[in-house]
Amino acid sequence: MADMGHGLKPFVKRQKNDMADAKAICEAAQRPVMRFVAVKSEAKQAAAVIFRARDLLVGQRTQISGRVLSRARAGLQAGGRC
Repeated sequence: MADMGHGLKPFVKRQKNDMADAKAICEAAQRPVMRFVAVKSEAKQAAAVIFRARDLLVGQRTQISGRVLSRARAGLQAGGRC
């Protein structure tokens, strides 16, 4: 697997800062086998934003319902006092 490039990290360097990132980007862009990703359309970006926002709201709703349920259970165990 190592001969095919799996598990190798060619751009891992210490000193994570803007200058090191810029050097790594320039080095990667000059490589002949580097593949570039197409830019997403505005519609696809907007759909992704809506999906992430919905996902966040669903997670928050789940957290709130879990808190309410645990408080209700604690109140029942304490004799009905919340």
